[in-house]
Amino acid sequence: MRRNIRIGGLLVLLAVGLSPALAQTPPPARERGVGPFTLQTKDNTFVVRLLRRDKDSIWILKQAQAGGAFEAGIQVGEIVRLEMPAPRHFELARQAAAPEQIAQAQAGVKALLDLIKPYRDVPGAIADDAILLLGLLAEKQQKPVEAIAWYEDILKQPYASAQKEPARMRAGLCYAKTAQYEKAVAYLTAAKISDDDVELLSEVMFAQGQAFAKLGKPKEAVMAYLYLVVFHPFVQNNEARCLDAALPCYAELKDWDALFKTIQTIQASYPNTPQAENAADFAETYAEKMKQEEAFQEPTKNEVPDEKE
Repeated sequence: MRRNIRIGGLLVLLAVGLSPALAQTPPPARERGVGPFTLQTKDNTFVVRLLRRDKDSIWILKQAQAGGAFEAGIQVGEIVRLEMPAPRHFELARQAAAPEQIAQAQAGVKALLDLIKPYRDVPGAIADDAILLLGLLAEKQQKPVEAIAWYEDILKQPYASAQKEPARMRAGLCYAKTAQYEKAVAYLTAAKISDDDVELLSEVMFAQGQAFAKLGKPKEAVMAYLYLVVFHPFVQNNEARCLDAALPCYAELKDWDALFKTIQTIQASYPNTPQAENAADFAETYAEKMKQEEAFQEPTKNEVPDEKE
């Protein structure tokens, strides 16, 4: 329980420390706004606090060399980078698992997002990181529609963002969960995933196969499944689940030879499993079709007989 409070509480405390609106007493001038952050322009680098957004300008509080601080306006286009490191509390929010933890983490991330969202298009701002995290938390709550809304909020922005690729991928997975298969295929096939992240790659490719199958595209579905069977068979039980998922695709394609061989592989490699039971059902249902194609016969060897001397 103490850990539950810590996850949400630290984020809320961070927001309180950054926002004068949340403090009970008016803060001194040096604590006005959000920050401090390091701001880099083409000519200078200095420490500032962010006061407010005014269209294409940002008002900042900058320390004077002689002491004290003064307000100044700066064009967003002049900013090369704003050093706004993600707080360590983001990682705590990612680790949230219990419903109470997730709810507290959401409250903290939203409080921080309210402070930094006006500056989201500034290079280095972490508003989109916070929005992506809110989508992930919504997924943990089994709320894919809410998660999609967060992800789409990132994707619709006109500026470049490092979070657009993960947002597109996560949105595609959520579209698959909500039976929006056309969007799922469009997003998942466009997703760029590192080959090193085999867990995520497996999740995306399997969802892609399922979406293709639902759209009546069994050939494309089989290609997605077989990719995992060939390259990552033992991650997330890929071989068993993908061969199982391919069975109805082969039946729809009327590829009785592939269906027969897949049934054999499942029953030999995964006996006494739900996949083996499903394979037995397919064997019974399509036995006549496979017999007609001589799928049950032993393959013959096309050997050239030796010439008699």
